[in-house]
Amino acid sequence: MWTSSVGGGAGRMLLKLVEVDPEAMTQSVLAAHLRMEPTGGTFRTYLSRLRSNGLVEASGNKVKAADILWRGDSP
Repeated sequence: MWTSSVGGGAGRMLLKLVEVDPEAMTQSVLAAHLRMEPTGGTFRTYLSRLRSNGLVEASGNKVKAADILWRGDSP
């Protein structure tokens, strides 16, 4: 449901994070999986979209799927 709501690129990012959950990954590794630059504007926009919807948790350079995805609550 969320992947279609947040859009194509952000949706692919979310799917990758869900795939490795509960592990976090660095933004550089995530960007490499998506064939993007971790410092690029598009990557940052996608990550921001996911954060603002409460779908990812970020700590320093690491990011992971939010626990809320597994509880079934809405962010």
